[in-house]
Amino acid sequence: MPTGQIQKTARTRKQNTRAPAPIAASAESSSRKQKMATGLRIFPPNAKAHRLVKKLYVLMKAERMTRERLEKESGVAAHTIKAWWSGKSQPLLGMIEACFQAVGYQLDIRESHEC
Repeated sequence: MPTGQIQKTARTRKQNTRAPAPIAASAESSSRKQKMATGLRIFPPNAKAHRLVKKLYVLMKAERMTRERLEKESGVAAHTIKAWWSGKSQPLLGMIEACFQAVGYQLDIRESHEC
């Protein structure tokens, strides 16, 4: 081969020699799949999440409301709710109020007796 030329070599992909793992169809795994398919699985917010977000989660769980349904009914974007859940951002008053209204609750301002 003349100098300065690059020879392309054929590479073979390493074949997977392991046999696929058998899939066990247990009642627990099928129940979990059904919950996830119907959207009934509601993951709790991170420990760093705002206390109103944690309260929203409790109310959503009682109403069997998913985050997807909350997004549709409140008009708050999915990435916003996800950021609240992870504790990466704090909810704005108007947005968290819309979420509580979607679940069937309202926010009230009361006088604090702590002085």
